[in-house]
Amino acid sequence: MATKTKGEELFETYLAERGLSFEFAPALGKACPDYLVHMPSGDILCEVEDFGEGDIDRDVKKQLKEKGFATSGGDPYKRIREKLDVSSRQLREYKNQHPCVTVLHNPGSHGVDLDTETVQGAMFGDITYVFSVGKAGSQVPKDTRVVFAPRRAKLRPNQNTTLSAVAILECYQPNRDLIEKAMDEFYGSGEASRLADRARWERALKIIEDLKSKNLDIDFEQEVIRLRVIHNFNACKALNLDAFAGPHDEQFLLDLDTGKFKRCVGGGSRPIRN
Repeated sequence: MATKTKGEELFETYLAERGLSFEFAPALGKACPDYLVHMPSGDILCEVEDFGEGDIDRDVKKQLKEKGFATSGGDPYKRIREKLDVSSRQLREYKNQHPCVTVLHNPGSHGVDLDTETVQGAMFGDITYVFSVGKAGSQVPKDTRVVFAPRRAKLRPNQNTTLSAVAILECYQPNRDLIEKAMDEFYGSGEASRLADRARWERALKIIEDLKSKNLDIDFEQEVIRLRVIHNFNACKALNLDAFAGPHDEQFLLDLDTGKFKRCVGGGSRPIRN
């Protein structure tokens, strides 16, 4: 049996923690998918794709060796789209039988960013931010919109409809949200803008220390495994919302009324206490 990737091992841990049974490399047809997952709402096929070392990673290593620092750039969607193509071909045979999901995992590649909007851009087209510009001296309306340019989209009504969703598999620190919320309140209060750089930094550290001292029963470093699931509204078979609904999972669906993606939290994120 082939050695499992880090993504496959992590995915199996996620499924076990959810109490979900599965078959690895099930013999279903000509193509052999990675996983057949047995869900209460029906079976799902999953193809796990890890990102190994790429050109950007090798370039970063070279820069670090030669200069002591590194910068990187390039097309943020290229490698993600390559994985979508590979997994779609692997699962195409079963598109009318089961919902099919590509599970993306980045063990540490510098050249891949799996934040939600970047993956959405790889799926539905390069992202453009559209906003209003007011006349001189007037207030600019806060109506920034995200627009997907479909020319390079990988998931369209007539392309890659096999994929019901794309899921990002990751280790996540849910209690860090409490720190982020406290910092947002600090910077939004106007106090930060009145402080010099060093004073602002010291005040931010004090806020974090106070938060931790008042919540001694919360482990701020504890990690959980979760999925961020982006549904493909062009899919041949839709993925049931109950499929990946762990306490810290997130799902993103297109709201047909607004044309925007809405975020649904799986089971409701909450502090994890010791």
